[in-house]
Amino acid sequence: MKRTSFLIALAVMMFASADAQYKKASFFTRNGKFYGLKAGMHLFGNGVAATPSVAFIYGKDQGKNRVWHWWDLEYTAPSKYKYSTVSFSDENMRVDVSGKVNGMLTWRYNWAYYLADNKNEDIKGLPFLKAAVEVVLAGRMGREETYTPAESPKQYTYQSGANGGVDLGAGYTYRISEVSTLFGVAGYRLILNQASEYENFYFPTPSHPYVNIGIRFARKNDD
Repeated sequence: MKRTSFLIALAVMMFASADAQYKKASFFTRNGKFYGLKAGMHLFGNGVAATPSVAFIYGKDQGKNRVWHWWDLEYTAPSKYKYSTVSFSDENMRVDVSGKVNGMLTWRYNWAYYLADNKNEDIKGLPFLKAAVEVVLAGRMGREETYTPAESPKQYTYQSGANGGVDLGAGYTYRISEVSTLFGVAGYRLILNQASEYENFYFPTPSHPYVNIGIRFARKNDD
């Protein structure tokens, strides 16, 4: 958490410095390409600790209509997890499983739609809805696992570094200068590796709600 807080503070200072340098520019944040950083929290539940993430984002705001979209490359920190099952050899014996999975790298495409008029430059804040698709490029493999008592569990932890997902969410953008916009998003992410044939597995990356905050910086004017 300390590392994530430091990254957020560093990002804010970087963009504040950039704003000071380009204050006289005629960029309009809602019409052009942008890049930025975001930080968030995966609220996995299901015995998995809430897990922080950071991401680089890059996209485009259409400006003259309400649609905008972006890509993000997100790193999610390692997670601890725990669950209970029964012994493989004796179903009357409870076995407590605890472990840790690696961090993961995710590539995601996001499509968003403003719920208010984005043509009026005097309006600083805009709500929006979003949908996204994603693929995990690397990570979420088990690092360590312990059993109490030391018995083979009937339910095993799902081991796969790659999966995909979709999500729906809602958020709010707030323009703080001609080039910088703060935004926040909350939603629910559906992980697609949890088919019925895997019912005997425990998933350390279950479908879950999430929250994100970030800042985007206008790259150029595309009028």
